[in-house]
Amino acid sequence: GNVGALEMLQGLQREKRRKAWQDEGGAEGDGEEEDGDIGIGVAVGPEEIERGDDATPNPVPPADIEALLQRIKAEIELGHSARGGRGGCPPAFVRGKAVTAVGGVNSMFKLASDVVGDNIMTVEILRAAIPKTTCRSDEELAAAWCRRSDSDPPSLVVPKLCLMLAVMEWCGMASCTYQPTLGSCPGILVANHLYQEEPAERRRTESDL
Repeated sequence: GNVGALEMLQGLQREKRRKAWQDEGGAEGDGEEEDGDIGIGVAVGPEEIERGDDATPNPVPPADIEALLQRIKAEIELGHSARGGRGGCPPAFVRGKAVTAVGGVNSMFKLASDVVGDNIMTVEILRAAIPKTTCRSDEELAAAWCRRSDSDPPSLVVPKLCLMLAVMEWCGMASCTYQPTLGSCPGILVANHLYQEEPAERRRTESDL
């Protein structure tokens, strides 16, 4: 989910920091000690590389977007195969289809529609909108898309959008339309305008039953 995508992004960034440290001559266990405010030696160096999972990934550089998308798709493929699916072959019920996505105010679909400026999104539209969120601080993202008191934190903005885009691309969806909802949405089941009408020859009337 959203948190999983955030953890993937944080993992990618830790790998980049670790590689940069090693390229500069650092090695496992390296570090310097400086006197802290209370006179105790504080290790600096590799510890910054291994920042905790509560560290924000922002600002996210554009290069991290494609890396995160590929990692998410690899996880989707792995899960699909583990459930008996054929590799590289998304389920037919979503492939090439226009999909309705339901969710509340903190759903990734709501966020995507806000960033795009429309509730109907294609892969191309969403891809073009994601750069609006890169190279921006927590404060900038919060001011733009996390303004409510109950909003998810800005650290989730990029992971949410990348998760949605990765799923759409992997599944080959034609488009995704965001439908605002509350609760478990049982009314969706009887919202006829959300479903394509079946061909006449496939319909079954009461007399057929």
